[in-house]
Amino acid sequence: MKIIREENSAALHIEDGERETLSQRVFLNQPARNIPMKGFVNHVDWAKVEAATRLAQLHSSGAKAASKSSEATDALAALA
Repeated sequence: MKIIREENSAALHIEDGERETLSQRVFLNQPARNIPMKGFVNHVDWAKVEAATRLAQLHSSGAKAASKSSEATDALAALA
Protein backbone atom coordinates (compact mmCIF):
# COMPACT_ATOMS: atom_id res chain seq x y z
CA MET A 1 0.00 0.00 0.00
CA LYS A 2 2.88 2.33 0.70
CA ILE A 3 4.07 2.08 -2.91
CA ILE A 4 0.57 2.79 -4.24
CA ARG A 5 0.18 5.75 -1.89
CA GLU A 6 3.53 7.17 -3.07
CA GLU A 7 2.85 6.67 -6.79
CA ASN A 8 -0.82 7.72 -6.86
CA SER A 9 -2.31 8.92 -3.61
CA ALA A 10 -5.71 9.47 -5.28
CA ALA A 11 -6.00 5.71 -5.91
CA LEU A 12 -6.81 5.07 -2.24
CA HIS A 13 -9.79 6.31 -0.23
CA ILE A 14 -9.27 8.77 2.57
CA GLU A 15 -11.00 7.40 5.66
CA ASP A 16 -11.46 10.55 7.73
CA GLY A 17 -10.95 14.29 7.82
CA GLU A 18 -12.28 16.97 5.49
CA ARG A 19 -10.94 15.15 2.39
CA GLU A 20 -12.75 11.87 3.31
CA THR A 21 -13.83 9.90 0.21
CA LEU A 22 -15.45 6.71 1.55
CA SER A 23 -18.94 8.24 1.62
CA GLN A 24 -18.73 8.96 -2.15
CA ARG A 25 -18.36 5.29 -3.20
CA VAL A 26 -21.03 3.67 -5.36
CA PHE A 27 -21.26 -0.12 -5.25
CA LEU A 28 -22.75 -2.41 -7.89
CA ASN A 29 -24.54 -4.44 -5.19
CA GLN A 30 -25.72 -3.52 -1.71
CA PRO A 31 -22.92 -4.23 0.77
CA ALA A 32 -23.68 -6.84 3.44
CA ARG A 33 -22.69 -4.47 6.23
CA ASN A 34 -23.31 -0.82 6.96
CA ILE A 35 -20.35 1.08 5.50
CA PRO A 36 -19.94 4.68 4.30
CA MET A 37 -21.21 5.00 0.74
CA LYS A 38 -23.12 7.25 -1.62
CA GLY A 39 -25.31 4.41 -2.86
CA PHE A 40 -25.52 1.15 -4.73
CA VAL A 41 -26.97 -0.14 -7.99
CA ASN A 42 -29.34 -3.09 -7.81
CA HIS A 43 -29.75 -5.58 -10.62
CA VAL A 44 -30.57 -3.89 -13.93
CA ASP A 45 -32.92 -5.69 -16.29
CA TRP A 46 -31.38 -4.60 -19.59
CA ALA A 47 -34.29 -6.04 -21.59
CA LYS A 48 -36.68 -3.65 -19.80
CA VAL A 49 -34.29 -0.75 -20.33
CA GLU A 50 -34.14 -1.52 -24.05
CA ALA A 51 -37.92 -1.82 -24.28
CA ALA A 52 -38.46 1.45 -22.42
CA THR A 53 -35.93 3.19 -24.66
CA ARG A 54 -37.68 1.84 -27.77
CA LEU A 55 -41.06 3.07 -26.45
CA ALA A 56 -39.66 6.50 -25.67
CA GLN A 57 -38.31 6.76 -29.21
CA LEU A 58 -41.66 5.60 -30.58
CA HIS A 59 -43.52 8.28 -28.62
CA SER A 60 -41.08 10.99 -29.61
CA SER A 61 -41.47 10.32 -33.33
CA GLY A 62 -44.73 12.30 -33.61
CA ALA A 63 -47.29 10.95 -36.11
CA LYS A 64 -45.68 7.55 -36.14
CA ALA A 65 -46.24 7.32 -32.38
CA ALA A 66 -49.88 8.34 -32.73
CA SER A 67 -50.55 5.61 -35.28
CA LYS A 68 -48.99 2.99 -33.03
CA SER A 69 -50.43 4.17 -29.71
CA SER A 70 -52.22 0.89 -28.96
CA GLU A 71 -49.02 -1.04 -29.61
CA ALA A 72 -47.15 1.28 -27.25
CA THR A 73 -49.85 0.96 -24.58
CA ASP A 74 -49.66 -2.82 -24.74
CA ALA A 75 -45.87 -2.72 -24.53
CA LEU A 76 -45.96 -0.37 -21.53
CA ALA A 77 -48.41 -2.67 -19.75
CA ALA A 78 -46.06 -5.60 -20.34
CA LEU A 79 -43.21 -3.68 -18.67
CA ALA A 80 -45.18 -3.03 -15.49
